[in-house]
Amino acid sequence: MLVVVLYLFNSSSKCFAESVTSVQKCGKAMSVFGGEYFCVINRCDNMYNAALIDESGNCSDCTIGCDSASSTYAYLGGTVYIFEKYITPDSEKCVKIKSCELSSGFVSERVIENCEPQFRGTFAVDSSGNYYMINNFSIEIYSRKFLPVREIKTPQQPLSITSSPDGKTVYAVGNGILTIITGETQHMFEVVGEKIFSLGDNKFMTDCGEVYSFDGSGLRLVCSGFDGVGVGVIDNCMIGSKNRSLTILKDEREVSVESCGDCDFIASAGSVLGCFYQNGDNVDVRLFTKSELESMAENAEKPAPPEKTSDAAESSFRENENIRSEKLSNYKFNSNNNYITGVAPGQTVAQMKKEIGNGEAVFYKDGSVKTSGKVGTGWTVEISGEELHTFTVLIYGELSGEGNINTSDRKILIDHLTGKDRLGGVFRDAADVNGDSAVDLKDLVVLDNYLKGKTEINQER
Repeated sequence: MLVVVLYLFNSSSKCFAESVTSVQKCGKAMSVFGGEYFCVINRCDNMYNAALIDESGNCSDCTIGCDSASSTYAYLGGTVYIFEKYITPDSEKCVKIKSCELSSGFVSERVIENCEPQFRGTFAVDSSGNYYMINNFSIEIYSRKFLPVREIKTPQQPLSITSSPDGKTVYAVGNGILTIITGETQHMFEVVGEKIFSLGDNKFMTDCGEVYSFDGSGLRLVCSGFDGVGVGVIDNCMIGSKNRSLTILKDEREVSVESCGDCDFIASAGSVLGCFYQNGDNVDVRLFTKSELESMAENAEKPAPPEKTSDAAESSFRENENIRSEKLSNYKFNSNNNYITGVAPGQTVAQMKKEIGNGEAVFYKDGSVKTSGKVGTGWTVEISGEELHTFTVLIYGELSGEGNINTSDRKILIDHLTGKDRLGGVFRDAADVNGDSAVDLKDLVVLDNYLKGKTEINQER
């Protein structure tokens, strides 16, 4: 019989906004789950470490021993499940399932003999106590007694699987296919992503930053453009990371409230948002209450005082308009191809007019004058000086013309690479994400890393 080594302690430290608590365990955090509590899981050698953090910032940690390198884990409702395969001294193949209630530290263990399921990656548990295992191109469902219930075939191999916070829905995603399982029914959809974050209320997000809502039969894209490290939901407000800044979405309004830097995970528990950062062998946690987020959003929406425009900056384009390649602030005006580069994704007409000079630039999209909105690839800008110049906006990685870089641009790039829908002109040039003058799989890798918040795309070239 396995002896489970369990350490349990409670910390009185609370971490709101300006303070940070640390989960002091070895190894890199593999997952962060939200819901009623936050749960941080990592593994070091033959031990799983799990930390439970409540809304007040109190932290309880436990360590669960594991006999086999062939193991995986799941979390639901304050309980961590460890699933491992092993062979007894008598060469008997067995499965061992341990469950640890993090609030009390109670650990139970069950051994199923003469059993050898083939699993890949994580597994999931539903509210009925069923286990969901990934096995190549299928999802196998087992009962609490580990008897086969049914098997769901998938056209592509799932790469990750998780359950909703209430355990009523299970999501599996990978290689372009999402499978949603609710009770006896299942649905499959095409999405982009290799990992999934369940938000509750039939909403979830992929690691490419797209948030979806499932109504029981169809899938609806709620919003996109997040950094793909998770998103929290508090009172119908979604809070996630966009361009490494905490961003609140409510009533179709988007407010950036604070930089969250190189955040590894974001989740919500009750009325608290948590940002999790890998710090060597520790995981640092910052918690934000609803009132703090509302206060930051209110301050962020207050209009900034007008800035005095430098006369030298306003006239710099006119003074240099005969130079072959010109630069004003971060923008580069190239008369070889009549492109404007150096435009940041998400930059608005108002911001660009302020940089160039309000009276000097007129923006067009598809031939129509635009006085507001986000400037995108393919837009044209007429700049008046001693002569009238017309330039085309080029934002590397932004292929839809909508101004933001998100999974829609990834799909456009894939369609170009596969020959399904080839790009031309400025859009083909914008697909050269890594700047090597070719459009190939290397650009897709850079774009994927950008969407996951791992790198930036150089726009100043």
